[in-house]
Amino acid sequence: MKNATLLAAACSLVLAAPAFAASLLSESFSYGDGDITTVSAGAWVNHSGTGDVQIVSGQAELSTLRGADVNRGIGPQGAAATTYACFEATVTSFTTPGSGSGETYIAHFKDSSFGFRCRVFVAPPAGGGDFRFGVTVSSTNIDPAVANFGQYWSTDGTLGTPYKVAMKYDDAAGVATVWVDPVTEASASISSSTSSSTIPGANIESFALRQSNEDSSTFTVLVDDLEVGTTFADVCPEPTPATRTSFGRIKALYR
Repeated sequence: MKNATLLAAACSLVLAAPAFAASLLSESFSYGDGDITTVSAGAWVNHSGTGDVQIVSGQAELSTLRGADVNRGIGPQGAAATTYACFEATVTSFTTPGSGSGETYIAHFKDSSFGFRCRVFVAPPAGGGDFRFGVTVSSTNIDPAVANFGQYWSTDGTLGTPYKVAMKYDDAAGVATVWVDPVTEASASISSSTSSSTIPGANIESFALRQSNEDSSTFTVLVDDLEVGTTFADVCPEPTPATRTSFGRIKALYR
């Protein structure tokens, strides 16, 4: 009877526990070197441009030397869904030899066609750094002077430094958010929204990597450790606190 009571109590705890969202995609890019669409056995597919995205030493290498854009499916999320992603980005080179703003987007969410949402940019630096990140909800360029037309990250980045870039697209509101090296979802972020009624309702189905072949900038970015999910905790779990266990504290009391 005692065991049955304990079992019933355990089951009630399980039933009462909140449901946690599962990861939609966990991608370590641990393939052999080569074209990502080939070495991933078709998990990544091309949706725009010619050329390829190369896997180099376990990372996806994005470069203006190649014009291909690729995506990997996460399953239809439905209109009004909120989707998160987090990846490590290391910008190894960035120059602006041509005309124009010099900014280019490197990653985004994608619907079943060419609806691109939450575009993550690398752009010319504002101060003494090498580049800076940015975001737009759907525009191909950032213009902070225009309401809801994107934002730049407040500080410049350094070439060769890995950054944890987190992104969120709220499809119900049509709002894109980006964090750089966040600790929690409450960490500093930048966002972009739009008043256009055509932006919400994209029904996100995949995560995409993009390579610009325009002359406004030349760059190389290494992408690694991609996670996609439906909550911030799915993709950027908070660091485990270095606290002593209750058992350790009890032992200390009885020394």
